[in-house]
Amino acid sequence: DGSGVPVRLNQFVTVNGIVTVSKELGSPSFMQDVTGGIAVYDFTFSDSVSSGDEVTISGKVTQFNGLTELTEVVIHDRVGSGGNPQPLILRAIDILQDGGAGLEKYEGQLVRLNNVTVNTSAWNVTGSGTNYKLRDASGEVEVRIDKDVNFANTPAPASSFDIIGVVGQFQSAAPFVGGYQVMPRRASDIIATGPH
Repeated sequence: DGSGVPVRLNQFVTVNGIVTVSKELGSPSFMQDVTGGIAVYDFTFSDSVSSGDEVTISGKVTQFNGLTELTEVVIHDRVGSGGNPQPLILRAIDILQDGGAGLEKYEGQLVRLNNVTVNTSAWNVTGSGTNYKLRDASGEVEVRIDKDVNFANTPAPASSFDIIGVVGQFQSAAPFVGGYQVMPRRASDIIATGPH
């Protein structure tokens, strides 16, 4: 709705999609179809799927710091594996302006930002993860480096690069609009041709 609260909050739903994040970020996992993406916060689900699996699941719609999630998940079917959704190419401003009138087009989606720079020389991580600033010609957006990614505490690109990640959200107070973060899943999501 206009306050960023899911209109199906606390309802059970069934969805089909391709897993874009299994355990690369610890939790939650993410999946998407052609209409959008969603977080899945269920450890049994995360442990039993791999990125690229196409699954049909049911779960309860919940929200955690603005992020819409499915919990209490039941996997009905795994119809394939090796799916590879192409990331949606966006600019920083697109993510920053998401959530208008409660419509979060990009939350939970796999996206790519091209020709960005970051305000750090290393992906140093403390606690559960660390946020840095990605900048492109349109503006600046948060990038969240989770403690579980395979490139935590390694050098960051020293020049412009491209980045792939899922769009998460951390907005602790209503309205639950804003606080969007790009969350890369693995080292290959950082696409750099220049010096590291």
